[in-house]
Amino acid sequence: MLVEAVEAATDVKDPQAIVGRTIAFWSTLFGLARLSRNQLLDPFQPDPPVDWRGLVVEEAVASVLRGRPA
Repeated sequence: MLVEAVEAATDVKDPQAIVGRTIAFWSTLFGLARLSRNQLLDPFQPDPPVDWRGLVVEEAVASVLRGRPA
């Protein structure tokens, strides 16, 4: 399902490139979830707090869409 979503969101035609982008996206979100769950992002939290999860998700989505014509 995620591969199909990445394919639909981009103009990439190469199946290997689509799978590669999907794995990169999934890996980023999985890693973020693990870091968050284990509170490993806490030492990097400045004052005032930053929404690391939101920033990383936005960057991950932008990375998948990179290269897509406007």
